[in-house]
Amino acid sequence: MAVSHYPDWQFRTAVLDSADGQTPIQVLGANPVRRIEHADALDHVFGYTVANDVTARDYMADGHWTRPKGYDTFCPVGPWIETQLDTDEVILRGILDGVEVQRGTTAGMVMDVASLITYATDIFALEPGDLILTGSPPGRATLAPGQTVHVSADCVGEMSNPVQLY
Repeated sequence: MAVSHYPDWQFRTAVLDSADGQTPIQVLGANPVRRIEHADALDHVFGYTVANDVTARDYMADGHWTRPKGYDTFCPVGPWIETQLDTDEVILRGILDGVEVQRGTTAGMVMDVASLITYATDIFALEPGDLILTGSPPGRATLAPGQTVHVSADCVGEMSNPVQLY
């Protein structure tokens, strides 16, 4: 489980040179479901929250995304869950030290939320509490110690995370 609204990101020095944050929303599963039809997909959503999908880009070259996205503190979520949301036009923003580096809407996503759930549940069962990241708008910026990343999704929430080394 990812840490909600993590107060300080603590990066390993070797990873920091290529780390960036992204601004998807996360869909939380409400009940066990597999191979759900598009028309029924949103009935199986408990709610939505913001996330900062941190990625160590240098580690993506081998084609495996577990390492570049799997470090401790790399996907803070929260701090709360919105249970009623029209996902058609949610504005997503990523801000690094007060400068907007990402902006887009859910209307610009490759798949709408219902299609994403349908696609995902054809591969695996969605269980209560599972998180599905929707993807993020274009743009990114490499993170450095002392910076603060702020992510927001209108009508969903926002959070800020200072970047620290350990």
